[in-house]
Amino acid sequence: MPGNQPTTTPCVVDLVSGPTAPGDIDEFELQHARRMLALLKGKLGRQGLLDLLSADIEEANAFMSGRVTASSGQLRPATTVLAIKGLTSSEFLQWLDRQFDNESVMLAAEPDHIVITPLPDASVKIVEVLGAHVCEIRLPIYEGAATWDDAIVAEVLPEADYPIRRIATLTLPDGTFIGRMCTQFGDTAEGFKRQPHGVLSRGVSSRRLRTSPTTPRRGIPQLDSRRGHRDVTLIC
Repeated sequence: MPGNQPTTTPCVVDLVSGPTAPGDIDEFELQHARRMLALLKGKLGRQGLLDLLSADIEEANAFMSGRVTASSGQLRPATTVLAIKGLTSSEFLQWLDRQFDNESVMLAAEPDHIVITPLPDASVKIVEVLGAHVCEIRLPIYEGAATWDDAIVAEVLPEADYPIRRIATLTLPDGTFIGRMCTQFGDTAEGFKRQPHGVLSRGVSSRRLRTSPTTPRRGIPQLDSRRGHRDVTLIC
């Protein structure tokens, strides 16, 4: 056998007994993985993570810039819909606006969002894993409706159902345009719905640029305002 590599045999592991909380073995392991990730990211902090990954970020941004050039201005749409229980959209947004200086919250975002931090000009830096690359994305200050292009306007939902809208241009650190994001919020009887719609450079979207954070495997994320939003995992 080449290289004397050991053979592997597929197997299945069932959680027969042990934790009393609901869920399967994948969810059990997920909780441990989250705790370890929070520990490591908390020890390093946002600046420590940026320093550690600086070479990877530089390489990835050069790659992404090349992908944008190769797309020749072609755009690709992507839409996600999230339903949240136990919290209104205004409560969530008011909470979020107060969290950008909260190190623990900014490090507890979706796992592939390595760093989220505000910049002096009020724009936001997001360092995240896109495919195999650690990229730095900039979200400038939210813009007014006058800058909306046809691709975004076509996706605007009825204001009666989604009265809160945010739109931003997505760029690389050097200002290279990679797309636009329009996120719409509307309250429901149980909480609110959030619908981010991205219009992304074709070369970038093919590298799996997501338009929303990952949510728990089962059902709808439970955001309980009575617990100080401890379990919030949505970053808009």
